[in-house]
Amino acid sequence: MKSQRYTEEEKQHFLAMAEAMQKLNESVPVSGKRYRLPLEGRDAGMVYYSAPSAHAPLILGFHGGGFLFGGCALNDAMWSAVARGLDMNVASIGYRKSPEHRFRAALEDGFDALQYLRAHAEDFGFDPRRVFAMGCSAGGNLAATLALYIREKGAEQIQGQIMIYPVLDLHTDPSEKGDGSLAQPLQYLFNDLHFRPEDAILPILSPVYAEREELTGLPRAVIVAADHDSLKAEARRYAEMLRGAGVPAELLLAEDMPHGFFEAGFGQISDEEIEILGPEIAQKVKDGSAARTSERLLAEIRELCG
Repeated sequence: MKSQRYTEEEKQHFLAMAEAMQKLNESVPVSGKRYRLPLEGRDAGMVYYSAPSAHAPLILGFHGGGFLFGGCALNDAMWSAVARGLDMNVASIGYRKSPEHRFRAALEDGFDALQYLRAHAEDFGFDPRRVFAMGCSAGGNLAATLALYIREKGAEQIQGQIMIYPVLDLHTDPSEKGDGSLAQPLQYLFNDLHFRPEDAILPILSPVYAEREELTGLPRAVIVAADHDSLKAEARRYAEMLRGAGVPAELLLAEDMPHGFFEAGFGQISDEEIEILGPEIAQKVKDGSAARTSERLLAEIRELCG
């Protein structure tokens, strides 16, 4: 299969789009509450969504966007639905983006945000003993790699990891991953801007290259794979790896769904996100199937994580 690289014109177009989305992220109305988390040597934006129940668990939420696009406030409808549907508080983390901040910046932001929030659990009203990491696409990568990074740092582990169509293999050439709704030129751009080629097989970047002993003892996992997605095979592979290491891991398949359906499934998706995710998403939003599938999966995730 011939690789589909991006042009310089495409690169500049998407960089401009990423910059515009970062600006929008600072001003868009949200149903949660905005915070600035004081991390070491920096701060990070966060939108906090309270659960219906008092002292509920916390979800550390990571948005998608290839480590380039998106922001903590741009999936407001999704995170609000997650907080209600799972009856968990959600802290949507505004991690640092490529190309200004490459691998490991986003991962370090997730880890440091976790430590800060746990230390202030009473202020935010969640149970610090029950913390989950959850994310879509690149955010799903951060949910998975955070569990590995916590282990590497010798810190207190999270209780669970919820990965929605995660990217888990950044070493394999995108053209070798098969057909799917996540366009190859964008995958190449995401990779080139985020990490050095020699880092691609590090487990805290590409979890499918972890050894069995690195996976043993990790928290239980729920992985959602989209049927029409070139990332489906690596989701299946990682679920099997986790099970082989004795980690409870459930793999859920969103039938007839493209990459990005979960973010789009709860409404309020922008024209820019439609352009990134492609026309199939627009159709699934229009006919209501993205919403129905997202709600069904949310109920299944609640049952598995309850």
